[in-house]
Amino acid sequence: MKRIIVLIILCFFLAPCASAEEIPDAAKPIIGDIEAGDVLDPESVLRSIGQRMLDGLTEPIARAMKNASAVLICAVLASLGDTVSLGRSGAGAAKIAGVLGITAAAGSGVGGIIGSLAELCADIRAYSSALLPTVASAAAASGAPASASANLAAATLCINVVLAAAERFIIPLISVLVAVATASAAFDGALRGVFEMLSRTARWLIIGLSTAFTAAIGFTKIVSGAADEAAVKAARTALSTLVPVVGRTISDASEAVAGSFAVLKNTTGVFGILVILALAYTPLVTAAANYLGYKLASSLAQIVAGPEITRLISDIGTAIGYAAATAAVSALALFICVAGFMGTVT
Repeated sequence: MKRIIVLIILCFFLAPCASAEEIPDAAKPIIGDIEAGDVLDPESVLRSIGQRMLDGLTEPIARAMKNASAVLICAVLASLGDTVSLGRSGAGAAKIAGVLGITAAAGSGVGGIIGSLAELCADIRAYSSALLPTVASAAAASGAPASASANLAAATLCINVVLAAAERFIIPLISVLVAVATASAAFDGALRGVFEMLSRTARWLIIGLSTAFTAAIGFTKIVSGAADEAAVKAARTALSTLVPVVGRTISDASEAVAGSFAVLKNTTGVFGILVILALAYTPLVTAAANYLGYKLASSLAQIVAGPEITRLISDIGTAIGYAAATAAVSALALFICVAGFMGTVT
């Protein structure tokens, strides 16, 4: 009974920290009118979010297939130009026209994906600045003061590093990859080595960021976890033995308060995870659908087009794949941080 009363009071005062007012606009089409307290009915929440996710699949997949079809048509036209051209110069002009046509057809789609990735990074940064302190405060009050403060500092630092790397290095590198792939296809693969080097750089940046982030968060959690358990046990023992008469009652009350904060921490954390998934859903689905579409178009283009044209389509798909991976890593970073707070010792 004590826990129920304390929980109601805490939710009344602290629930606004995770209110819908702080939900980024990009997440609202998936989250809808769901609030933090609704996660206590997980079946209803998951059904509602799942239905919105299914409804949101149609548009990005249709747009991706449209983009892939456009570049495939350009590849076919370039092949026809090679067939009917007279002389080597005519064939070269037809190939360059095909390369420029494919790049122009893919430009709007790739630009939209890069723009949505930049917006995702900005939304994650803004939402993490509100979510992480809320969950960390609840985790500290639930019996994990050392790990909560340490995890908050580490999580804030690591997320800022991941997002800064994505915004300043990976996103510009994706644009450069598309440009280099276009130039390489137009000039008979002269810049192929440059593209391969940049592609490896992007791949290792993404892998290195995710590995370093996971290692840093895991190390922080291991170091601070033992201190939490010892500190909480010592405090409860001191209250029970050193304070006459009411010491045991105060100790029991502190356990009730800690348990209530644990419920609040988990409720806010689960809701925050749902918002993170909603934020990343559309950019990730759009990038993944375009990646698959361009790879399929490249395979089909091999039937009629030359190797430079098919390689260009595949290279654009590769660049989009790096955008999808970056979106996944950015969202996963905040996901891991919130999940880490939910797993703190209570």
